[in-house]
Amino acid sequence: MTPPEHTGGAAPLPHADKDAQRQLWAAADSGWVLMVELISAVFTWGGIGWLLDRWLGTAPWLLITGFTLGWATGIYLAWHRHGRDEPRGAQNEEGSVSAGESGT
Repeated sequence: MTPPEHTGGAAPLPHADKDAQRQLWAAADSGWVLMVELISAVFTWGGIGWLLDRWLGTAPWLLITGFTLGWATGIYLAWHRHGRDEPRGAQNEEGSVSAGESGT
């Protein structure tokens, strides 16, 4: 008996392609986490600024400050969690210190 022919849709993936697909989804997951961190930081600090503006009657200055602080916080969190490939002062394969570090 021969197996039935594949007649449509996506072809079945061999095991090696499943690993590649997992890596692709892991990268996409990191992208979504990064986007949510950026957006949530902006809206959290912007919301705090808006509430303080309403309470103190200083509109729109604390709202603008809150959004600015939110962008700065979001970019910092993104860099801190996702932007560093290796720890500070780590050595590469040749044994030299990574860029930006003097090794002293």
